[in-house]
Amino acid sequence: MQSWLCLERLQREGKARAIGVSNYMPWHLEELCGVPWCTVKPAVNQFEISPLLQQREAVAACVKWGIVVEAYSSLARGDPALMEHAAVTTPAAAHRVTPGQVLLRWGVQHGYVVIPKSTNPDRIASNAALFDWALTGDEMAALDALECGGRKCWDPTTIVA
Repeated sequence: MQSWLCLERLQREGKARAIGVSNYMPWHLEELCGVPWCTVKPAVNQFEISPLLQQREAVAACVKWGIVVEAYSSLARGDPALMEHAAVTTPAAAHRVTPGQVLLRWGVQHGYVVIPKSTNPDRIASNAALFDWALTGDEMAALDALECGGRKCWDPTTIVA
């Protein structure tokens, strides 16, 4: 928790506008935010979220503490089981967008900040073109139904308080 106190000090000194955490699960947030010496709550919590791994409890904990959810690995590292699933390809065709755009839009419509990783300028531009169309309620429900605990990155649930 000393690290967090240092971050709070940096923010007070004007050296950081906002401070946040990464891969904090509900019990981590309770440990940090639920103590009197934590005077600044994290502005953001960055963790893995995709239709395969929705981490609803972590999202709910962020909502409880007023923390913005920032989703990484929203494309599940390009897993064909997700990228080629009809719940992704059907809305992609209907909206004339890429499967990646469908997955990123899913996160945006859930209220997450999404951070796709790419070094390809065309893909970066494509990833940003998410705001002139929307998934329907049925399309969102079909993507939500893909939850299977499909983690593609490091598992912060192995570290407990």
